[in-house]
Amino acid sequence: SPAILRVGPERTLKAPSDAARMARAGDTVEIDAGLYLNDYAEWTQPDLTIRGMGGMVHLQSTELIPNSKAIWIVSGDNTVIENVEFSGARVADGNGAGIRHQGGNLSLRNTFFHHNEFSVLTGADTNASLDVQSSRFWFQKRPNTFSHGIYVGALKRFTLMGSHIKGTDRGHQIKSRALENYIFYNRIEDLPEGNASRLVDLSNCGLSFIIGNDMHQALTTQNGDAIGYGAEGCEGRSKRERSLFVINNTFVNEAWNGTL
Repeated sequence: SPAILRVGPERTLKAPSDAARMARAGDTVEIDAGLYLNDYAEWTQPDLTIRGMGGMVHLQSTELIPNSKAIWIVSGDNTVIENVEFSGARVADGNGAGIRHQGGNLSLRNTFFHHNEFSVLTGADTNASLDVQSSRFWFQKRPNTFSHGIYVGALKRFTLMGSHIKGTDRGHQIKSRALENYIFYNRIEDLPEGNASRLVDLSNCGLSFIIGNDMHQALTTQNGDAIGYGAEGCEGRSKRERSLFVINNTFVNEAWNGTL
């Protein structure tokens, strides 16, 4: 039967990586709030719920990540992660992430990604999805090149709701190649003197809804476009997957040549 695994400095399982090795399909992992330094894990089991208890669980990396991918690699299907913070992710090739999404459906709720090379990097499984609610993506940066605030591959569906993205270095605040995109009621902004590119870049089209967002493009942006759609081509996408709806958003674009 599904079990509850409890993790914390005063418990038998001291670190999230201990629970990742022991968990079975359907388990719930409850992690005591606090800092877990340089602890890396791969979650392979399906139907897991992983949540911080009593506050945020902070997974901080201060070194090159040994698995060369991410603080957490999520390979299972139907994974839910709640109340977890990721910072400092970096690897030798510059593609370090707080989470590398390699599985099926992944849901993030009240998560916080900051000062990583990438926050979340996904694969290109057209049967998989990424659903993000009430989360923050701040100050992703890579040395000597651009980053993206959140980078979604060619998944079946990407949803971002009630979240805050800011301070991305030179790349797009949101970049997605998903077949369907639902971007609802977020704050997406470049800070004063910020150097991010587009606020939203839907590189290969996709059936996309951008609704009710508060969007701010800085004067010093790397790209005058607030939204890019199909900029890298829409080959192989159906007529339905070449539809964009931009509804009831607030745009402030301070770029001297700013456009939608």
